[in-house]
Amino acid sequence: MELHKRALKNFKGNPEKTFFYSLTDSYNGELCQKKILEYVNILENIKVKSVAISLKNSIDWVLWYIASDYVCKHVYLVSSDFSNSLTNKIIQKYNIDLLIRLENGKISLHQPKDSPFSCYLNSTDRADIIFTSGTTGIPKGAVISEKSFLHVSNELIKKTEQNMNDLELLSMPLDRSFGLARLRTCLLSGSSCLITDGLKDFPSIYKFSKENKITGISLVPSALQIIILQLRKKSRIFTENIRYFELGSSSLIEEQEEWIKNNFENTIILHHYGMTESSRAFLKRLDIKKNLPKRFVGKPLNGVKFKINIK
Repeated sequence: MELHKRALKNFKGNPEKTFFYSLTDSYNGELCQKKILEYVNILENIKVKSVAISLKNSIDWVLWYIASDYVCKHVYLVSSDFSNSLTNKIIQKYNIDLLIRLENGKISLHQPKDSPFSCYLNSTDRADIIFTSGTTGIPKGAVISEKSFLHVSNELIKKTEQNMNDLELLSMPLDRSFGLARLRTCLLSGSSCLITDGLKDFPSIYKFSKENKITGISLVPSALQIIILQLRKKSRIFTENIRYFELGSSSLIEEQEEWIKNNFENTIILHHYGMTESSRAFLKRLDIKKNLPKRFVGKPLNGVKFKINIK
C-alpha cells in the first residue's frame, strides 16, 4: 500500500506535471489522480480482494496497477503474452476475484465463477505475484513482497540519482520483473516516463526524444541492439541528454559495452543480474573508469542477502 500512497502524493503535489507519455498522448498529475480514484471506486464497489492484470504496456496498465494495489491484498501480474486458456487456469487455481484485460481495444473486467480451489500464494505482507515463464519456460508465480520492492526501488533511485525532473524511456514489459522495477522507481521518485510497447516504432521514439529531453533509459541488451542499428551516426543526438542508463536480464556482448562507453560519457550506467525472484541481486557500474574482470556480474545490492545452491 505504501507504493500507491507515495505515487498519489507525487501526482497530487504536481497537478500540472506530465507523468506518463505515450507516443500519442500524456497524463498530468490531475488526470492521473482522477483516473486512479475512479478505478479504486470500481474495485471497491465490486468488493474484490485480489486482482489479476493482463495488459500490454500502456498508461492504463499503470493506473490500474496503482488502483489495484490501493484496494487489494494481492495483485497478480499475468504476462500479457500468455494464452487466454492459460490465464484462465491461473485465475481459477489461485481463486483470483477479478481479471483486468484488453478485449477488442477496450479494457474489460472479468469476475470468474466460483472455483473449488483456494490456493493464494503465501506472503508475509502485501505483494505482487508475477506470473511469467522466465528463463525456465515453465509458467510460475514469483512472490515479491512490498518491503522487498520498496527497498530495491529506493536503492536504485539513490544509485541513478533519479528525481522529479527526469524523463525515462520505459520500453520493457511492465508485467515482468525488470520493467516493473523501473516503473516503481518512476512512481516513487516522481519522475516521468515514456511508456512504449517495446521499440517497434523506434523512429517515433527518436522523434519524441528530439522534442522532449529523455534523461534516463532502461533496456534489455536485445533492445539496445535495435537502438545501435537504428541510430548509426545519429547516436549523439539521441544520447546527449541521458543522465542514467540501466540494463538487465542478460549479459552484454563486447561490442555493446564499447558502444555504451563511446556514446554515454558522464552517464551513470548500471547493469544488473538476477532472475524474477531475485531481481537485481547483483549490480555493476559500467561508467567507472577501470577494466572490470571478464564474467564479473557486479556486487550485491545494498541490504540484500542471498545464497547460491549448487546441485
